Amino acid sequence: MPYTVNQVAKKPKTLLVVIDYDNDIGREGFKTPIKGYQETLRVAEEFGIRRPQDSDLNALFAALKIYRELETRGVGTEIVIISGSEKGGLEAFQNIKMQLTQILSEDKYDSAIIVSDGGEDEKVYPLIQSMIPVEYIERVVVEQHRGIETTYIILWRYFRKILEEPRLSKILIGYPGIILLAFSVLALLNLLLQGLLVSLLILALLMIYRGFNIEEFIVVSWRKKPARTISYLSGLVVGLITITITYILISSKINAGASILNILGSLFISVTWLYSVSITLPLIGEALDKIFKRSFSAWKYIMAIITVIIITVLLSDLGNILLGLPANATAEILISALINSKIIERVLIALITIIIVSSALELLSRVYFSHKKKKLS
Repeated sequence: MPYTVNQVAKKPKTLLVVIDYDNDIGREGFKTPIKGYQETLRVAEEFGIRRPQDSDLNALFAALKIYRELETRGVGTEIVIISGSEKGGLEAFQNIKMQLTQILSEDKYDSAIIVSDGGEDEKVYPLIQSMIPVEYIERVVVEQHRGIETTYIILWRYFRKILEEPRLSKILIGYPGIILLAFSVLALLNLLLQGLLVSLLILALLMIYRGFNIEEFIVVSWRKKPARTISYLSGLVVGLITITITYILISSKINAGASILNILGSLFISVTWLYSVSITLPLIGEALDKIFKRSFSAWKYIMAIITVIIITVLLSDLGNILLGLPANATAEILISALINSKIIERVLIALITIIIVSSALELLSRVYFSHKKKKLS
């Protein structure tokens, strides 16, 4: 009895995926995803003419070779090129996922074979494996001669790749440039030790920035709340500058033999307002965010800003008092100076005023939300 259509076993179909994580192919004007043997061959030839030294070229021809072998064995195969982004990170993952989803929606495949030049491409292997069963991964490693001259050529090619790749040049050239600049400026000011410490501090911050993928967090935050993101980043920058200035000021005062009271007085007058700005900027961002949302709770951040300003003014006055005291002033002299300046009274008045106003606004806020809740119900 002849077989019906339903009785004929379905021929397995394999998807041959070429990964271009950093979008080298896309930057040469080829729009991905690219599908089909002939189209992939055309792209490989054109890309090879434009960038013969690129490792992605080897991955393309390796994929074409595998395609021919599978077709010879009678395995149904489709070849595709998908690319990420030169920025890497989340954007590269999203692009690869979007393109692979598009390919899988157009046809059904039983399994996949991944072809790549290794390196950062390996980051997306789990993503592809979560979308389609992967039966084999081909990592294309280019064979090189071991001569010294060839080694120099390879190193030069990698160096050129670093210069051409914005993401790599930022990490391997940009960040070290910032550290060297900070060290050089402080060294020119005869602050060699401080320059070394500041350089180590910058290096630590950059390692934290890259290690915890703060860049992606900032990008997502910027898309959702740009005003608040700017305020937090500005406050962070001002805070780091202020810490550096504080360290330099304390070091210079200690070297000059100044007393503790003199050092504290100088700090209160010189850098208190900078600390105030670094704290106030994020609060302003939060307040603006609440105001844009027409939220009554914006008053909390406004009161916090006012409190920071009052504290800054009081600390500046305290700094003037401390600078007016003799180097060997006793605790009795200090207390007497504080009482005579009436700064304690001003602190108490400011504290009581803040408590009363905050309590009144909190009560008003509860009444407002209670009335709003009744209207909604």
